[in-house]
Amino acid sequence: MKTTIGTIFAFTLCAGMAQAETATTQMSVSATITNTCSVTADPLNFTFNDPTAVDQGYAFAQVFVSCTDQQAQFDLVVGSGNHYNGEFYMANAAGDLLRYELNHMVNARLYSGHSIAFEPWGAGTWRAGIDAYTFRNGAAPGNYTDSVTLTVTYNI
Repeated sequence: MKTTIGTIFAFTLCAGMAQAETATTQMSVSATITNTCSVTADPLNFTFNDPTAVDQGYAFAQVFVSCTDQQAQFDLVVGSGNHYNGEFYMANAAGDLLRYELNHMVNARLYSGHSIAFEPWGAGTWRAGIDAYTFRNGAAPGNYTDSVTLTVTYNI
């Protein structure tokens, strides 16, 4: 009798499972990884104390590129400003021009469209130094200004 009740119970259990139904779906899995970079630069400020002197002015600035991807590959290009034939000029309110040079990596002269090489400067940050020279050469007294565009192109 014990065998018969156990067998009936097992058949009943299997019969109940045979009536179960299932439903399925697909779950989408995705990931988006982005990289953003920013560029900042110190100002280049020349000061001439003697308006009649014909001397050379010097200024130094640092340029920083920071990226969320610490292995980012990027290119930074010196762009537009007041330049003629690749030379950079500052202008005063009267339209007088004062030529200046940008240099990078020990007297490697930069022109509009040139790339700048960088060194690692902490996690996700790179630094480059820019030396700038100008010659007063009898330019009229006044405030001379220019703005140079630095464009960073990076992998995403």
